[in-house]
Amino acid sequence: MDQLKEIKQAIYKKRPKLKRIIDNNKSLSVLDYVQDIIVNSNKVLEARQEEILEVIRQVVKESLGDSVALSVKEQLKKYYTVSTADHHGPLMHPFFISSNLIQGCIKKDGYENVVVLACGSISLNNSSYPRGLIAHIPTNSGISTEHFPLFPWSLRQSPVLTLKAYSHQQVDSMLRSLSDKLKRSSLPNELQQVFLEKVQRIYASDQVLSRKYFSEQVTITNFKLWKEFPSYNDDKIPNLIYLELEEIVSRLLLKYHLFQDTEISKLFFDSRIQESLMEFANKIPGAFSLEDTAGSFLFWGVDKKNKKRVSLWKAGDQLESLDKSFFIKLEQEGLAKALSEKSIIPTSLLCFFVLCSYYKLKCLGGFSQTTYLPQMLDAYSKIFQQTSIDTQNKSLAEGFCSDMLLAYGSNAKNEILPLYGLDILAYSKKEFWPSFEKTAERLHLEEAVMPLLPDLYKILYSERSDLKIEQIVRNQLLVNKIVPCLQI
Repeated sequence: MDQLKEIKQAIYKKRPKLKRIIDNNKSLSVLDYVQDIIVNSNKVLEARQEEILEVIRQVVKESLGDSVALSVKEQLKKYYTVSTADHHGPLMHPFFISSNLIQGCIKKDGYENVVVLACGSISLNNSSYPRGLIAHIPTNSGISTEHFPLFPWSLRQSPVLTLKAYSHQQVDSMLRSLSDKLKRSSLPNELQQVFLEKVQRIYASDQVLSRKYFSEQVTITNFKLWKEFPSYNDDKIPNLIYLELEEIVSRLLLKYHLFQDTEISKLFFDSRIQESLMEFANKIPGAFSLEDTAGSFLFWGVDKKNKKRVSLWKAGDQLESLDKSFFIKLEQEGLAKALSEKSIIPTSLLCFFVLCSYYKLKCLGGFSQTTYLPQMLDAYSKIFQQTSIDTQNKSLAEGFCSDMLLAYGSNAKNEILPLYGLDILAYSKKEFWPSFEKTAERLHLEEAVMPLLPDLYKILYSERSDLKIEQIVRNQLLVNKIVPCLQI
């Protein structure tokens, strides 16, 4: 399949570190590869570690309770690693399904939680569909992919993290849409009813509907959804802890940096450090480009009227948008107020400066993070003139755990389908986890990435490929290794 080979080479050209990770681990199955990725051997100051772990514990406690929060904190003391691969939204997309399931297969003493700090600054119209739920629905004419929105299309450009919680009316509308699709499906009536009741129990509970922000609802509903995935041994399956990345970083800034003299606070208030930032971070993917005015400097603004993200740039002692309609002074009280009100959002660069460079937290990511995170960490080291950091930065930045496909289902024609979150909720049985683990035992890292290469190519080059997952799976003979987790 020459086209697939060309796509792979084009991706590796722009993401050489991804190729290196795959080449260095080509003898390992995905299941073997993932066992040690949560190990973080870097030295971290105990006081700093306590700061970030206490903030994470508090955020978990607010949504999932004391017991889970303490479990997360104790685990992170031992395995000081999280995933930052996901987008904050309902756990639906195959990218993120496989990423979290494979981390759920890690066999380590004291490993009780898959901890995800997911990006909340994405817009609702992101291709990962944070706007709602997704499922394959069987009909008499075949299987259709159906989307069930929780938010109207008019909010499509709003960042997830600024959204108020969905209401009774919104979730009822989603449930009616799902019910209508199920009535027109070929599913038995009993299964239709069970499917609908499960979705209602997860997404329409009083606990969920009492929240202020959608981000909080995502944390609770993903936790509940994951608990519904059937297991042959419940004690062996860790919890899924899905937190908004920017909320963690904002709380750290408010509590430990804005009003104290730290390396991080110097990014906001020291003009010489800001000049170094503009020199060393310019043109890093995911950061900013001064020449192209792409990205944003330290924070994104949020337009009060349309709730869209606004690029901000340094102008004297303030940050302002290009049209000067949005501006904020770089001073303590103003930044604190804006962060608390969610009218500014920490950029990815600032988030990783805080989490990885300052707190030395290991962050597992997707195919692009393997390239831009090492560049961000090197930029931070240069800004603050740190030495002997190459090895540490490399170990913090090379955790690849996403953009692979391991969770498959099949239909009556034995066609292979990537699974959405609702598929697992509705159609899986007790064989689900063992079947997933068997696939992870049989596939190597590149084989797991291969079916998603056209999607990754589109992200990098904005060009579509007509290659389908089913074609790639069969052409590469992966079908001989894949054990479908369920049948639709």
